[in-house]
Amino acid sequence: TIILTFDPNITRIGNVDEARFELTQFLAFDLGKNVVNAVMYNNSTYQLPVDECTPSSDKVYITFLQSNTTEASINNNCITITSPFSSDYITYVEKLMYTLLNIIPEQ
Repeated sequence: TIILTFDPNITRIGNVDEARFELTQFLAFDLGKNVVNAVMYNNSTYQLPVDECTPSSDKVYITFLQSNTTEASINNNCITITSPFSSDYITYVEKLMYTLLNIIPEQ
């Protein structure tokens, strides 16, 4: 199972929604993975389960966070994508998809 989780208060959240949709479609339909969308904490806008990465879990987490820096990091089963610009989430998702398809080599 792959959990896509995010902070529901990210500025310009529509870009996160687009990135999550694109990644969900790819993982579920192209790779046959079980994908669950979740929020990091309760929010009235999103009626999704609350979940955060647990490094000892057998699930893979991809988390979208707003930050002062732009980066993607991996810690065990937790992938975190951070950026001050929400449009960067789509760029990172596309790079992740191309990497999984071996179009872009892993770095």
